[in-house]
Amino acid sequence: MWRRCGDTSADYNYYTKRILFNSAYAATELFMLTDQSPQRFATWQFLGRRMGDIEALGRGISDVKVVGEALFDGALSLLNIFKTPTAY
Repeated sequence: MWRRCGDTSADYNYYTKRILFNSAYAATELFMLTDQSPQRFATWQFLGRRMGDIEALGRGISDVKVVGEALFDGALSLLNIFKTPTAY
């Protein structure tokens, strides 16, 4: 599915995307087994919520990355302040 969407990742994203998709797919299939709504309307709503959860998770991970990079850059700047000067 991801390849058909143009995904070419070869790192850890390859696995995380597939785990997220497969978990949403499996949960939706199980929900659909008990859905008695007309045209499986409740299943479509359930799937929409799962896709929203995955999207929110992606945004959260991105935010954590930004904060982590800022902390790392700040720590490096702090270390540079205390670096011993080189003799000329």
